[in-house]
Amino acid sequence: MYPLVAIIGVGVARRSDEWPITALILAGIGWVIALYHSLLQWGVISESLAPCVEGVSCVVKHTAWFGFITIPFLSFVAFTIIIAMSALAWKGKKNDQRI
Repeated sequence: MYPLVAIIGVGVARRSDEWPITALILAGIGWVIALYHSLLQWGVISESLAPCVEGVSCVVKHTAWFGFITIPFLSFVAFTIIIAMSALAWKGKKNDQRI
């Protein structure tokens, strides 16, 4: 998620047309990983499929506000917002080129 700050910031500053595509690809990858991690913590995916076997488990909820808001869920929501905003920016850039 952190590289997206630089990619989007530089893209907007340069008024580039390519940053929404790059942001969509990276945010999509992050979204899938965050969804997988959230499903692991919610028990939808079996704990035996968790790649973390040594040290801190991926299934342990270190923070759980209201019983369901965890760090992976927060990243899932953030990636969803980034994807939505990047898609809107990409659509706006495509519409600007038609005019």
